Amino acid sequence: MATGGHQLTISDCYQVSQTSISRCIRTVTPIIAQMAKDYVKMPTGMNAIRVMEGFLEIARMPGIVGAIDCTHIHILRPACENPELYRNRKGIFSLNCQDVCGPDLTFFNIVARWWGSAHDSNIFNNSLLRHEFEQGMHKGKLLGDMGYPCRSYLFTPLMNPSN
Repeated sequence: MATGGHQLTISDCYQVSQTSISRCIRTVTPIIAQMAKDYVKMPTGMNAIRVMEGFLEIARMPGIVGAIDCTHIHILRPACENPELYRNRKGIFSLNCQDVCGPDLTFFNIVARWWGSAHDSNIFNNSLLRHEFEQGMHKGKLLGDMGYPCRSYLFTPLMNPSN
């Protein structure tokens, strides 16, 4: 989406112009974004229980309602006041997107508005999701990597466990 490289491949496959593909993407993307609130949401009730059972089955981790991590989405150099904020630790311009997924790779939460230099823990600490977990709005716990702080609702690896 950021570079448009896939547009040429799609246009070749369907024998339409790259411009037509670009217009379709421009039309469809806002519609998908509007629908996201109905489909991309943390599981509740029986759905949360099924998700926890799924994590228990695949990883023997009880009570996990989502796996959280960030990923960098490459973008072109943004035309903004401070584009260097978007340069990540690998020197590439990107958005750092935080995602929560279930055991079947279903997305439950997406935060896609942070610049590439933002740290994963900073994104989480400033997210609505953190607030919701701290307010007890979600059953279960999140499973994250070392980029996140260990909290009562967020399991992260222990560096030097003693037992």
